[in-house]
Amino acid sequence: MESVAEPGANTVEAARSGLAMDSVHRELVTRIREMVRRKHWSANQLADFSGVGRGYLSDILSGKKSPTVRTLVKIAEALEVDVRDLFGAGPRTR
Repeated sequence: MESVAEPGANTVEAARSGLAMDSVHRELVTRIREMVRRKHWSANQLADFSGVGRGYLSDILSGKKSPTVRTLVKIAEALEVDVRDLFGAGPRTR
């Protein structure tokens, strides 16, 4: 017998996933902004030092776009941090 999903089940799951991603994105942006502030940089300076376009960085920081992994690496390198630090990863062990 084939199971039938409840109407709207996929929509609910997608919404939950979207909410979790929004939370991660907000935390990521908060950490990036804090690191920029600590360096006494502007967002434009971060864009220039990282090689990320100013418009694209602005869209990331305003929550309009999500950064690619490559962009996160560029941002982390400009900020002189490990990419994991952008996500608030705890102490790393080797």
